[in-house]
Amino acid sequence: SIASVSGGNVFALKTGEVTITATSKLLDTVYGYIVLTIEPGDKPAVSEEWASMDVTSHADFLTTADGSKVKIQGVATSVSEAKNGKVNYYLQNGDEGYYVYAQDISKYPVEEGKAYEVGGEKKVYQGLHELMNVAHLVELDEEFEVNYVTPTVDISNATESAKHLSSFVSVDATLVSGTVNTDKTFSLTISVAGKNITLKVDTTFAKGEFEDICNKLKGVVGGASMKVKGILTCSGYGTPKTQILLVKASDIECSEATPKEIINACLTALTITTKIGFSINNIELPTTVAGFDDVEITWSSNSEFINVSTGVV
Repeated sequence: SIASVSGGNVFALKTGEVTITATSKLLDTVYGYIVLTIEPGDKPAVSEEWASMDVTSHADFLTTADGSKVKIQGVATSVSEAKNGKVNYYLQNGDEGYYVYAQDISKYPVEEGKAYEVGGEKKVYQGLHELMNVAHLVELDEEFEVNYVTPTVDISNATESAKHLSSFVSVDATLVSGTVNTDKTFSLTISVAGKNITLKVDTTFAKGEFEDICNKLKGVVGGASMKVKGILTCSGYGTPKTQILLVKASDIECSEATPKEIINACLTALTITTKIGFSINNIELPTTVAGFDDVEITWSSNSEFINVSTGVV
C-alpha cells in the first residue's frame, strides 16, 4: 500500500497516488474522500558524526552496551507492516543478522530487498539485540549475500545461539503440536535436534505470504517431518525463549499426512467426557476437531440408551 491511516493521521509508505476515505460512524452513507499524491521528500543530510563512524562488526554489536551508537550494513530481508508510521525489520549481511526496531519511515523509508547503512542506538530487549532510535539511513548501491545457516549449536537456547539471532537459519524439524489459525498470528511447536522450539507465523511480517503459508501447514500433523527456513529470534522476560519466524511459504517443505496419520492425530486431539455422573442426562458429542477443518466426525452406539444424534443418555 502507498499510505496507512491510524488515529486520524495519514502515514506515507511509498510514492504514488492514494485515495483516503472517511466514513461516518453513525451513518455509513455519509462519507468523503481526498486523493493524495505521495512524492519523494528531501533525504536527511548525513552528519559528519555518522559519516566518519566505522561500521560496527556483528561481534561488536552483540557486546556493545545499551545506549551506545552503532552503525550497521546489510540487505533488508523482512519488513513489517507499518504501524503509526513506523516499521520493524531484519537486516542481514552474509551469515549475520540485525533487528531494527520502530524506524520512522516518513524520515527513513525502507524496502525489502534493498541494501542500507543504518545508524542508531543499541538495546537488548527480552534477549534480542536491537538497533533503535534510528538517526541515520543511507541506501547502498552494493549487493549483500543472505546465507541460510544450519546452526551447530542448540537454537532453543538464546544464549548459545546469540550469534544467529535475527539471521536466517535452515533446520530439519518435526512438528510436535499446534493449530494453524488462518485469521491471525499463530505459533506451532517443532522439535529441532531433539529440542522444542516455537515456529511463529506473524501476519505483520508474513503479509502477502500468510495465506500460502497457512495452506502449506494445514495438512501437516504431529510427527511429520519438515524442512524450515526462517529468521531465528527470541522474546520473553527472565529467560528469553527462541523462535523461528516463518515469513515465506517457499521457506517450508513438509509432507502431507496420510489419512491414517490424520485419524491418529485427530484421536490425540479429540477431547470427550468418558465418565458420566448420574445427574447428567446428555453429553456433547463433537463433530469436528480443532485444526482439522476437513475432518467430520460421526458417531454410532451399540446401546439404545444413548442417542448419537442428540447426545441424550
